[in-house]
Amino acid sequence: MNFHDAALDLEGLQQRPSSIREDVCITAVNAAKVLCEKLGIRIEGRIKRRKQMPGENAGDAGLAAVEEITRIMKSVIDRLIQEMTTRFGRLKTLDEKFGFQFNISKLFANDTSNDIQQHCATLADFYKTDIDGTELFVEISDCSMLLKTRPDATPSSPLELLSFIISYGNGIFPNLRIALQIMLTISVSVASCERSFSKLKIILTYLRASMGQERLSDLALLSIEKELVETINFDDVIDNFASARSRKVVL
Repeated sequence: MNFHDAALDLEGLQQRPSSIREDVCITAVNAAKVLCEKLGIRIEGRIKRRKQMPGENAGDAGLAAVEEITRIMKSVIDRLIQEMTTRFGRLKTLDEKFGFQFNISKLFANDTSNDIQQHCATLADFYKTDIDGTELFVEISDCSMLLKTRPDATPSSPLELLSFIISYGNGIFPNLRIALQIMLTISVSVASCERSFSKLKIILTYLRASMGQERLSDLALLSIEKELVETINFDDVIDNFASARSRKVVL
């Protein structure tokens, strides 16, 4: 899978929660009602009422249980959509710059020259020191003419197109070659740094609350480097420590 296919799949995945937002909430609430009636559980709980303001009715003081559940479910779905949009926003931006190179047949089609020229200009604006947009568009047109004379070498993927260009040497189609090389080295996955407290959770002893920071850091280091610690002979460590402590410094 490449990042262009991943961007298309993610776009469809983001549209899915929006399209089924209402139906999912209604279906889940109805299923919960049936289950509660079957088990003899009251659906409506105690309604928390707030202080009424002039002009308000008693029924306006709070939401019913079904309405509250529906509100929470919609909030969760909206948050999911928002997080997906934020997390994969850069992947979508990346696809807008390079995605046109993945469709080889469309890249060399005559009826899409205006779109290709616009994509070349957008890509060149981002990589000003590496790619010239005007020359890139000319090289794509020249490469299309060259491939028409070589139907046996027509590429079906960007990697095959890059191999075809390299077979003629580094001096031919330099902008197209650089654009393909940059695109093919971009990873699909999106990584982010997040703090982890897993090692502190592993060291769950009654001493953890009272020990000092230095000892806690040492224990955490031993836990992290567990494989290395298992290879250490602690008897030798104790002997070395004892011999070092027993030495006397001659003044």
